[in-house]
Amino acid sequence: MAILIRTSDVPPGELRDAWRAVVCDTLGPLNFRSDPDIPLRGEIAAGQLGPVNVGRVETSTPHSVYRTPGLIRRDSPELYRVALTMSGQACLLQDGRTARLGPGEFTVYDFTRPYEIAYDSGVQLAVFSFPREMLTLPGDLVGRLTAGPVRTDTGAGALTAPLLRRVALDMDGYQPSSAARLSAVVMNLITTAVAEHDVGDHQRAHPGHAARRADVRQVRD
Repeated sequence: MAILIRTSDVPPGELRDAWRAVVCDTLGPLNFRSDPDIPLRGEIAAGQLGPVNVGRVETSTPHSVYRTPGLIRRDSPELYRVALTMSGQACLLQDGRTARLGPGEFTVYDFTRPYEIAYDSGVQLAVFSFPREMLTLPGDLVGRLTAGPVRTDTGAGALTAPLLRRVALDMDGYQPSSAARLSAVVMNLITTAVAEHDVGDHQRAHPGHAARRADVRQVRD
């Protein structure tokens, strides 16, 4: 995994502009906001797992990144992203919903629609970006689930979160052939966990109703 920026390596006078350039140009297009009176400290790294881009953000500085309609009109790759909090707390807002992610929790969001990710304190975050067609679920289903934390204490989510964390930490240890196969495993687990999350939401709203079970069975098959 390549280090895109490490704040200890950048002269203080250039630090904020350098961090903004990495966030906005490399990971974006995004906007970035933070309190100029609070020192900016952290590291951003990125790597490739087959067709899945893996980013890792570690920072002790409260700040946020966000995507506006103007930025979407300027450049809007057809991507979904999954954010996993490896340590600390993160907050993701999209489509009128808010996901407050504690350690080991993750959510999915749509890069073609406005969103914001905010950190109030130190955090280590893994972000997985992939073409929308790799999440083999109906788009309207994903649209209902953006910025909803996926359960990681049971079901497919309990398998997915530790694997995502391990992948983000061990990227440099994978051979290219292994990385391509592993990306398929990652995407199958993410898809299944998201589908199960939809089933859980539906059953909580409609007790005893079995709708969406076929979606989960299809993903597992």
